[in-house]
Amino acid sequence: MHPLTSKLFDAVVLHGGGGRVSVDLNVKVFKYLDESDVAGQANARIPDSNRYRQWEVAGTSHLDAQFSRSLAALGLRVSGMRPVEGSPAINGPSISGGEKGNGAAGNGAGIENEGVNGGCAQPPFSRVASYQVLNAAFDATHRWLVDGVAPPIAPPIEPKQLPASNLPPDAGRGRGGPAGPRWEIVRDEMGLARGGIRLAAVAVPIAKNTGDNVGSVGAAAGGGERNCRLMGSWEPFDNARLIAMYPTKNDYVTRVKEVTEKNLKAGYITKWDADATIREAETSRIGKP
Repeated sequence: MHPLTSKLFDAVVLHGGGGRVSVDLNVKVFKYLDESDVAGQANARIPDSNRYRQWEVAGTSHLDAQFSRSLAALGLRVSGMRPVEGSPAINGPSISGGEKGNGAAGNGAGIENEGVNGGCAQPPFSRVASYQVLNAAFDATHRWLVDGVAPPIAPPIEPKQLPASNLPPDAGRGRGGPAGPRWEIVRDEMGLARGGIRLAAVAVPIAKNTGDNVGSVGAAAGGGERNCRLMGSWEPFDNARLIAMYPTKNDYVTRVKEVTEKNLKAGYITKWDADATIREAETSRIGKP
């Protein structure tokens, strides 16, 4: 629509998929990608410019814990999955799928009863607070328009090209990315994505959070395979591993503060969300007193 008008929009914030954005822009475009979206969008990357920014957030999923809690507050479930911890209780009948929930119609009943992970291979819903980076992206877009201050450039998540001989038909695709080579996310020794904007939950991890997941046979048959992929995964570390990583609570809190203050200074999160992250670390039970 925008090219057909004199100027319909001052700026556009894209969340998730979409094709390659034109390099011949006459409007500011900010593309925000959760980790779930990156492999399918690798062929759509264009360089940052005075009219384009792209941020990619490690460890995040397109449908995450915050989304699950938000739908639970409305009496809904994400594709029939049980609401994550901290969600309000769902009263009355469960609504899932189709026009009244999220995901493919008929998806919920089969997934909900399929094991502790709701039919996904790993526990679903990343707990990385991706909304914090999106908050900063909206603020940065406002400054871009009003003050002429371009958003900071962020490091991309690192993908690697998959060999064509080993690929299923839809590998590396999704959310509107253009055809081309197939990709997967490069991961470190803990299974966390390399590169990208790294919030404290990834830089100072207490769990393995990713934008990846797959569905079981039953979930795939019910339409849940794609939804499991969008939900990402969350696998908390056991106590022995946490104590080895953070012998004392001060060790953990100090590292969270350092990473969070660095992200705040870089402009990837707001002061409000930085303070909330530090308060959460200070009230956690990670490490010995």
